Amino acid sequence: TKNILISTSILFLGLLIGGMFVRYITPACEKDCNCEISNDASTSDEEKLAKYQEEIDSDMTSWQEEWVDYTSQNGVSFKYPKYITGIDSCGAGRVFFVPTKIFEYDEVIYIMPEYYYNFKGEPTEETICEKYFTSDMIDKIKQDRKPLRGWRIDIRSIKDKENDINSLIKDIYDYGCKMESETSWIKDGISTIKMNVYKDTDGNPTSLGETICPMNGVYKILYSEENKLAVSVILGQECTFWGDGQNMCFDEKIVESMDF
Repeated sequence: TKNILISTSILFLGLLIGGMFVRYITPACEKDCNCEISNDASTSDEEKLAKYQEEIDSDMTSWQEEWVDYTSQNGVSFKYPKYITGIDSCGAGRVFFVPTKIFEYDEVIYIMPEYYYNFKGEPTEETICEKYFTSDMIDKIKQDRKPLRGWRIDIRSIKDKENDINSLIKDIYDYGCKMESETSWIKDGISTIKMNVYKDTDGNPTSLGETICPMNGVYKILYSEENKLAVSVILGQECTFWGDGQNMCFDEKIVESMDF
């Protein structure tokens, strides 16, 4: 009987201590039994796809044409569309519209879509399309002469016209490009600068493969003698800023609105 009492006492004491241990190490979530235990597992492909679908469904779906006035810290002004046709590099084939974003740093202005959609990494059957904000990639964008999804506008103060404009051209277009001629533009007091595109070292016409200035795309260099400023933008060969799907191109309208 004595041994039974001792064994019973030891068992009771063990259960008491074990219960206290469990009480203090068990998370509150499990103690209360009224909340869900968090799951640290990575998001499934189905959940990612659902999130992507939710995001693209929230894009503006009806066209709104509205223009915004912008004046840079260097005194160059222009108009730009508040909304442009969005870009979905995942090939969804849908039409949507996103806000236009302006970034200005010293003598450079970037005009970009606020965001776009693209695959993360190399596209495969399992790769999910993701939403990218241009503001998150501005450091990489700064390295591009012409951002893939926008424009870079370079502004330069001019003291010695020929030397400073050629310095601007060297910085942006490189190769053997230089100022070749200057003609009046659509606005009084502003001229347009042409480079020696498709010319050889002697200034004679030649092919793209032989030219010392292989600028195979549309560019615009504007110069104001009064304000001592030059502006350069590479438009590219195709339209950059579309409105209402691809029914209207705003590139020329933005350039023609420039003033300084």
